[in-house]
Amino acid sequence: GGTSFTFTEVCAKHKTRLSAMAAVCVLSAGFWCAYEQQGNTTALFADQWVDLSGTPTEFVQSVNPVLILALTPAVTRIWDRQRLMGTEPTQVTKMAIGSMLCALSYLILAAAASASGVGGAGAEPTKNQMSFGWLFLHLVVLTAGELYLSPVGLSFVTAAAPSELIGLSMGAWFLSSFAGNYLSGELGSLYAYVGAP
Repeated sequence: GGTSFTFTEVCAKHKTRLSAMAAVCVLSAGFWCAYEQQGNTTALFADQWVDLSGTPTEFVQSVNPVLILALTPAVTRIWDRQRLMGTEPTQVTKMAIGSMLCALSYLILAAAASASGVGGAGAEPTKNQMSFGWLFLHLVVLTAGELYLSPVGLSFVTAAAPSELIGLSMGAWFLSSFAGNYLSGELGSLYAYVGAP
C-alpha cells in the first residue's frame, strides 16, 4: 500500500507553496479580466472611435492571434539569450512583467484616447478620431504581456504544486482563468455607462 494522507495534512505541510500558488492564481484572474477586454470593450471602442480605413471592426479581433505567432519566437529568443547570460527572470518575475505589460498597454490606449479627444465632454463617437496605430501598439504590448504570463503561469503551478495536489493545482489555475473571463464580462458591461477610456 501507498502512503496515505489527508488534504489538511498536505495543506499544512506545503502552506508556503500553496500560498504562493494562490497569489499567482489571483494575479492571473486580474490579468485575464483586463486582457479579455480586447474581445469586449476594445472592439466596441474600435468600432466607435478608431479610424480603421474602411476595414470591418471584426478585423481587430484577428490582430491578437497574428501577433502571438509573430512575437512568440522573439520572446523565446530573449529568454534563451538571458538564460545563456545567466540573467533569465524567474517564472514569477516573468508573470509580473506580463502583468505590467498588460497595465502599460491600457495606459498607452488611455493616453492616446485622451490626446485624440476621444470621449471628451460633448464628444460624439466618430470613426476617424483616433489612429489605428495606437490601438495596434496597445495590442502589441498586451500580447507580449500574455506571452510572459500565460504559458509561464501554467508551468509555475505545475512545478510548484505538491505532488499530492498537482491535479487540483492545475484545476485552480484554470479556474482562475475562468474567474478572469467572468470578471471581464462584468467589467465590460460597465462600458456603456462610463464611455471611452
